[in-house]
Amino acid sequence: MNPQAPKPPSQKIYTRQIKVPRRGQPLTAKALKKAVQQQLQPGEQLIQVAVTGIEGNDFLVEIGLQQGNV
Repeated sequence: MNPQAPKPPSQKIYTRQIKVPRRGQPLTAKALKKAVQQQLQPGEQLIQVAVTGIEGNDFLVEIGLQQGNV
């Protein structure tokens, strides 16, 4: 490793809980990813997704995000 090489800028990773509507059909990874990406703010990049529960007609989803470019 070259000690003189510049380090990439530090990126903060944070989490947020969102709700994804249940549509009466099985939740696939593809459908979950699409639903989550529709709720991202400009400049946010999805890192991780975890379904944490069900509330009424919604899945509770914890998402890991990174702000800016990777």
